[in-house]
Amino acid sequence: MCIRDSYKVLSEVSIHFKAGQLDFLLDRLSAMPRTKIGTEEIDLVYDLTRFSLSSSSANFAERLGRFYWSLVLEAEKPEIRDQALVKFCDVMKSWELRDARYNVLLECISNLERGYVVLPSIKIMTKLIETFPSSPSSSLSEKYTKAILIIRLQQENKLVDTLLKSITAFKTSLLKQVPAGATITESLLDGLLSNNERAGYITNLTERFNFLFFVLGNGAPDLSITYTMLSSLWDEMIMRAAVPSERDIMFKWFREAAESKAGLPINFDELLTFFKEKIARNVVGLTPEGFSCFQSVFCILNERLTKLQRVTTPAPTQTYHYNSIYGTQYISYSNPDDDRTKKDQELEFKALVFPSELIGIDELWGIAIAAASESVLEKSTALLTSLYLQLGADIEDRIVDVRKEYLTRCVGFLKEAADEEETTLRILHLVKAFLNESERKGVGSLRSHSALTKGELLTIYVNNSITTGTDVPAKVELKLYSNASVFDLRVQFAKAAKTTWDNVKLMRASQKEIKDNENGKTLGELRLRNSETLSSAKRPTPPIPQVPLVYPDGTVNPKLVKIIDDWYDIHSTDSKMSMEQCAGFIHACTNDNCRAEDTRVKNIFARWDSDKDGYLTRKEFQGFYQLAALEREKVVWSNLHSHHYRNDLKKVTEVETESIDVRILPRYLISQNPEFFTLLFSLLDKGGRVTLEAWKLLNRLPTSPETFKRIIALDGVRGAANPKWDNILDLHSNYRLLYELHVLEFLMEEQEEANLGEGGVNPFEELLKGDSVLEEMKANWKVDFIFYGGFEVLFQIFSKFTRREGTSYDMFEKNILAFVLKILKNYLIAAFTARIRNLYTLTQFVRHSQFSLEFIGTYLSFTSADLSTLIPDSTKP
Repeated sequence: MCIRDSYKVLSEVSIHFKAGQLDFLLDRLSAMPRTKIGTEEIDLVYDLTRFSLSSSSANFAERLGRFYWSLVLEAEKPEIRDQALVKFCDVMKSWELRDARYNVLLECISNLERGYVVLPSIKIMTKLIETFPSSPSSSLSEKYTKAILIIRLQQENKLVDTLLKSITAFKTSLLKQVPAGATITESLLDGLLSNNERAGYITNLTERFNFLFFVLGNGAPDLSITYTMLSSLWDEMIMRAAVPSERDIMFKWFREAAESKAGLPINFDELLTFFKEKIARNVVGLTPEGFSCFQSVFCILNERLTKLQRVTTPAPTQTYHYNSIYGTQYISYSNPDDDRTKKDQELEFKALVFPSELIGIDELWGIAIAAASESVLEKSTALLTSLYLQLGADIEDRIVDVRKEYLTRCVGFLKEAADEEETTLRILHLVKAFLNESERKGVGSLRSHSALTKGELLTIYVNNSITTGTDVPAKVELKLYSNASVFDLRVQFAKAAKTTWDNVKLMRASQKEIKDNENGKTLGELRLRNSETLSSAKRPTPPIPQVPLVYPDGTVNPKLVKIIDDWYDIHSTDSKMSMEQCAGFIHACTNDNCRAEDTRVKNIFARWDSDKDGYLTRKEFQGFYQLAALEREKVVWSNLHSHHYRNDLKKVTEVETESIDVRILPRYLISQNPEFFTLLFSLLDKGGRVTLEAWKLLNRLPTSPETFKRIIALDGVRGAANPKWDNILDLHSNYRLLYELHVLEFLMEEQEEANLGEGGVNPFEELLKGDSVLEEMKANWKVDFIFYGGFEVLFQIFSKFTRREGTSYDMFEKNILAFVLKILKNYLIAAFTARIRNLYTLTQFVRHSQFSLEFIGTYLSFTSADLSTLIPDSTKP
């Protein structure tokens, strides 16, 4: 018989053993080398005593505990230690050893103090403390609750102090063993640990902090940590961290303790001081865990100081759709599994004061500008922008001032950055993030500079996976110009799909989502291609409460009566609804190809066609549906949803898109700040990534009013003896030139309304309003532009680039040439043929490549009398 079989037999007959037999077996098993003891031996000892502990010898229970205790401390294999720990704690809960638990805890504290088998001792303490009840009423036979036990261990044996000292002692002892001059790494520290530790350096520290969290979380309210204790721990783990990952242990523990139900057991004033003197002073190079710690304490403190208000956004609920009318019910479930849903379920904050008054706001700005980690940059930017965009009721009327505060700080930081490329790029990133988040609901009529002209007409296809039914297409075809915004795209698709724009989640072929914070961007900015196909998905929105279909007094909701009448009008002829039309109505509700011979139709007519003429009158149809609203409410709601009515009985296609006050949008506020434009234009001269990002931002913003004014006034050209076209078109900077050419193209459009794209208005209407001089200049601008030599200047620009050696052009140079050619071809020629002699003839040069640019330039300076001698006969009309 093998040993395993012998153990099995002993386990089966263990209930009949006497005290002496139990003592014998325990003695033999205890004498075995610890390396030889496995799971079978541990289970056998437990089975031997499971039914007979009360009949064993007086000290048997204590000896049994010692057996498991020795295994927990000395076994080499982790699984053996863990199994012995579970059995040990189970035995310690027995009536015979219940009072001994306290002494075991004292012994474990002693191990912590001596630095001996610390991790096993921590595990034993955790398990034993968990055996005590949370409240006195949970177990009347217990002497202590968890909280009272922990308080006693702290008062009499300094449990928390010992644990904190254990952390410092562990690090100090180990670092003393590091060879002189050696580079400290985790693997080096792991190799220096004794066999008693049986875990790596980081694991040793993590387990100590986990136990500290457990103790503080289960202790009574009067268990506290002083500022001095916290400060010492912070310095040890953060300021004197042996390896970088060590800091995250402290960050994680501090954050979880602060966010826990019990909270950090520290006086509020001391926590505030700790945040200012420790956390907020060490923000350079924060890890993601470090920033989470900063953010948690930042929000807690400002909430306690009533500077922030914690709010919970209601999460969308699971929706059920019932498709039936007096027949089989087809039920579908929609699961709101969406990134925004998960975010909405989290706690958020609203600012109750100007963000500049928040504790730690300067440090938050510093983190967002100097973060080394992309994750920290993203999180800090998100927090910063939300503080300036999510405002409480008391300060909401100051929204413009709050947003100006954000932009003013960005201007100040840009000035201070000077030639620091990375800092400048971060600040530009913060401006763009602010724009993105503020434009989730679109930008109204406030178009960006890049959207001045319509651009390319795009055909975009969207697969409709949001709504179904006979009245909505499975694939929607949309036509928009490239200067339309993503919000325009979303709204147009929602209209075609008979839903609301905020229900629409759009993805490109790569399944990359087009996010809400991209709603203010143009289709051109996203580089959507002509004939590109997008996919859609339903994105749950906060639930709309259902209004009653029938009031308590039995009257039907007037809105429902109106809907029923509308349905009847659609599915009837001359106030008569036939069986075929009734079947059509049912099909509109269920999309199941209902026919006139369907049982449901027959049942309706059998009951409600009172004169049996094969038609339902309006009153009969109303009676049928009003009774259904009383008896089959879910079915009626299903029909309403199938016809795209919301829970408030409003049709989604009739719900107006929320009007945007463009005057509160950051892009508008920037457009009213000449200093901001001056800074951005100055960045165009920096070169590298700064120039490129500044250029992108300039195109994202509305056109600079100062630039527009200068071009409208033809400043330095109109009425000047020696026109200074450099004031209008900067030939020394490709970026500025391209920016100004875009304004020229806008002004050259014959029908300005056509430039604006979907729902746009003249972006400079406010600038022109009330200024009669400027309005007159605008009205005469096209003629004046040509009269004062604008055509020649454009030709010179074209000539400058085409005369250059080599044929390689960068992106901006290609765009400049494209703009110039487009203006010459599409606008100037057509607009001024009648006003300029031989202008049509000039265009013929485009078709004759044998003429050099020098020849064409000379031609432009000749009078009509001289032209006949200059142009060869073969080219004369």
